[in-house]
Amino acid sequence: MLTSRPSGGTHGDLAGVATSRSRHPTHEENPMNTRRIAAPLFSLALVAGLTCAGNVSSADATAPLPAKKAKAPKNVIVLIGDGMGYKQIAAASLYEKGRSYKQAVGQPGAVREVTGRPVTLQEKFPVQADMATYSVKGSYDPLRAWRDFECVKADPTGSAAAGTAMSTGVKTYNAGLGVDADGKPVENPSERAIALGKAAGSISSVQFSHATPASYVVHNKSRNDHMGIAKQEVASEMTVMMGAGNPHFDDNGKKLKAPKYGYIS
Repeated sequence: MLTSRPSGGTHGDLAGVATSRSRHPTHEENPMNTRRIAAPLFSLALVAGLTCAGNVSSADATAPLPAKKAKAPKNVIVLIGDGMGYKQIAAASLYEKGRSYKQAVGQPGAVREVTGRPVTLQEKFPVQADMATYSVKGSYDPLRAWRDFECVKADPTGSAAAGTAMSTGVKTYNAGLGVDADGKPVENPSERAIALGKAAGSISSVQFSHATPASYVVHNKSRNDHMGIAKQEVASEMTVMMGAGNPHFDDNGKKLKAPKYGYIS
């Protein structure tokens, strides 16, 4: 556009100087050479931008880019560190690395949290969430716990209530397993997966009829009904059920004088 414009206009003259001379004028011949040559180049860039914009409709210019379709996960794996809370993670980090990600400092009524660098793998996850797992009648007051460490022993959360809260999102009483506060069954993710035609399994470092692994499988009003829980698990549609325990050995792997058949996995 600049080279085809007739001479006589300011931009036409400048374009002619830039395209028709065999040599560039010296600074004495054209003290504004650099500035004048830059002007048409800027105009060219501006026109080119307008030309490109003219080929796009106003609707296209404002339309959002198509969202990328989220890739569905192939598997959903829930890892539970039974009894593992923030302070257990901090203690392990201090033991292993000599530092922790977050640490509470101060005195009761003036406690603050100091944040450092992530230490453990889960502290580096891009998506994180928190949940309260205490029983339906329980509670947790951090200021009270900070003042009196004995208060947390008054009504500790049982594994059945915590496991049910994690697996169903419903709070229950301490012995309740896969049931609500009234003893009514609530759906767990294993049942949802099986209903969708997928496989589900539960693997534990303790007996499979224990509260935490069983909370993802059964519905029982009492976690102490080990035989009833085991029967439900065996009769379920779970693809995999694995747990620890051998009637001939204790929890430390030492052979017993007489086998104990209280738990079988």
